[in-house]
Amino acid sequence: MKVLNKLTSALAKLFEVCVFLAGIILLVVLGLLFFFKADVTAFILEGLKNGTVTISGISEEGLIQLINGNGIYVFGAFAFIACFLYGMIFRNVNLIMRTAVGKTKFSVGNTPFQEDVVRMVREIGIFSISIPILQVILSVIATMNFGVTEITPSLNGIFFGFVILCLSQYFAYGASLQEEVDGLI
Repeated sequence: MKVLNKLTSALAKLFEVCVFLAGIILLVVLGLLFFFKADVTAFILEGLKNGTVTISGISEEGLIQLINGNGIYVFGAFAFIACFLYGMIFRNVNLIMRTAVGKTKFSVGNTPFQEDVVRMVREIGIFSISIPILQVILSVIATMNFGVTEITPSLNGIFFGFVILCLSQYFAYGASLQEEVDGLI
């Protein structure tokens, strides 16, 4: 079990760093696009023609509409927010694994039934629900303002988030029982 905890914690940290790094790279690319729009547009169009650039879910015409209509900035902002939310999910998974074994400064013993763990599990549920909601908002904006209709948001994250929120209630109950037991000892 210790090996699985360490592996999960390490992978969560790796994914956290990768997702936050992707968000930073995204901001840099958006900044370059803002200052060198004509060059970047030509680069993307050339990449589409020779097959080195592919974007799933958006056709070539849709991508050209986005770039020419400044919709790429809207998509970039939403993608940055999604990167931040995914990064926070992985951060919380790492902290939960470390807190449950008493390896954080705010740990209260070696138990997963702690108030901070309950809070982090709830945050994972909220972040998981937020991502598909952002996708729905983005698809509405893209359809109304940029004429892009190929975006189909996945609502699986909402169901996953509700399951996590339900599990957080059991962790909250376990934390209250843990407090009672600790009070008796």
